[in-house]
Amino acid sequence: MNDGTTGPGRRLDYIALMAFALVTAWLNLHHEPWHDELQAWRIALDSANLTELISTLRYEGHPPLFHLILRLVGAFSRSWTAAVVVHWLIACLSAWIVLWRAPFTQLQRILIVAGYFFVYEYAVIVRPYGLGMCLALGACAAWTSVPRRSGLAAVLLMLLATTSVMGLLLSVPLAIALVTDASETSRRGWWTDARLRIRVLLAGTTLAIIAVAVLALVVPPTDAIYQVSIDPFARHRRWMIGFAMSLPARVLLPLAEHGPDGATLWGSWLFPAADRADVVVAGIAGVLAIAIIAAVVSRRRAALLLWLASSVGLLGFFAFVFGGGIRHHGYLVVAFIAATWLAAAPRRNTRHANVISGGTMLGRLQNRTFTVLLACMVAPSVQFAMAELREPFSDARGIATLLSADSLAAAPIVGLSYPWSQAVAALLDRPVYFPAESRRSTWAARRNVIEGPAEMSLADSTVRVLLESHCRVVVLSSRRNRNEQFVWPGARELGLPRATPMADAPMRAWVVVAPRCEEVPRPGD
Repeated sequence: MNDGTTGPGRRLDYIALMAFALVTAWLNLHHEPWHDELQAWRIALDSANLTELISTLRYEGHPPLFHLILRLVGAFSRSWTAAVVVHWLIACLSAWIVLWRAPFTQLQRILIVAGYFFVYEYAVIVRPYGLGMCLALGACAAWTSVPRRSGLAAVLLMLLATTSVMGLLLSVPLAIALVTDASETSRRGWWTDARLRIRVLLAGTTLAIIAVAVLALVVPPTDAIYQVSIDPFARHRRWMIGFAMSLPARVLLPLAEHGPDGATLWGSWLFPAADRADVVVAGIAGVLAIAIIAAVVSRRRAALLLWLASSVGLLGFFAFVFGGGIRHHGYLVVAFIAATWLAAAPRRNTRHANVISGGTMLGRLQNRTFTVLLACMVAPSVQFAMAELREPFSDARGIATLLSADSLAAAPIVGLSYPWSQAVAALLDRPVYFPAESRRSTWAARRNVIEGPAEMSLADSTVRVLLESHCRVVVLSSRRNRNEQFVWPGARELGLPRATPMADAPMRAWVVVAPRCEEVPRPGD
């Protein structure tokens, strides 16, 4: 393939990287962070020490690497912008790795960095998955470089395993695929080279230890909100299996549907599986996508092994453990790109033929199919870039701006919209009282939660107690709950845009005034 490493080709790479950096920076400026993004930031920032941080992460279901990076960033700045900039730099590094190191045509490299997961999901939404993608692609680049940097690839895979459960589920098949590739491209086989054999065993043992540690960390405690259920006979299991089988097709064309008011619904799919027939059709499309990708990467055994093993691991996880969202499902795309990267890399002293041999016609067909699949992921990038510029992603920033007004700057906040109100606490750098958890904090603990009338009763008593020492109390609730105005007579709702946020976490903000205090002036008056 023409890699475009000289002359006009390389200049086009510079232009593509600059365009990627500018577009994603612009989208980040317009992005309103939601609860999960700010939850990780405040846990990293406000945990008293590393022991508390690790203990809290057991309720989050995440390994610690991304939170440790955020904690390091927080040592220099408590501004949310600092976390956004670091995440954006990681995304730009991922784009650079693809544009400079991937063994694809120039068009294919540009299509990869213009795809939805590069431009939006893993560049704008500040979560650990972009870091995992960067490490996975970095491992591919290190392995296929000349000379091969196998030690660096091993280290990157170990770090990948500590980013998320999806990172762990990708790191193990990727490690196995690289060992397989080493055996195929070695003149004698890696098992006959004593030094290489020791390195492989050490790296494999280390990765296994990390995997065990990560699994021990992400298994939720008994009092956590989220619990893992792997019961194969659960009533909803057949639906989850059908849903999981549709994911390979969904991530190749992750176009979102629109709500009744025209809002773009992040995490949705333009082709929803609403009934049994839809699930069957979507599942067939997913199986077909797996087969097509397998044909694309089949020119190398290690690449085919990587795709099939990672697909089985990820889809099995989504079907039997955790259904996940689009940010989790995107690791199927990362596995697809990594497998194709390995398949397209120049061969070194290969001792084996392709799994599927063929002439130039087959190679051209595989190459064109890869290009078409990459092109499918560009349209969702455009859809969400336009949506980000015209629609709110969450209500948190709008509410935080209203509560920054002088008349409300010192007012205590009660968060009925659990856990979404945590985002407001994070942006204001002010703790929120969560009735659901009976605690006051800048992050949700995700444990010991009460709901329904008991939560409303506790919120009501909390507001009444706070009004004894404060003139005003702010209550954050969900737009789906219309009863708060009857609980606190005289409460006034702050005006917010009525647009449905893309993250589907709509909130309302109320100001409750103590009878002894004068009427609350409206923010900005």
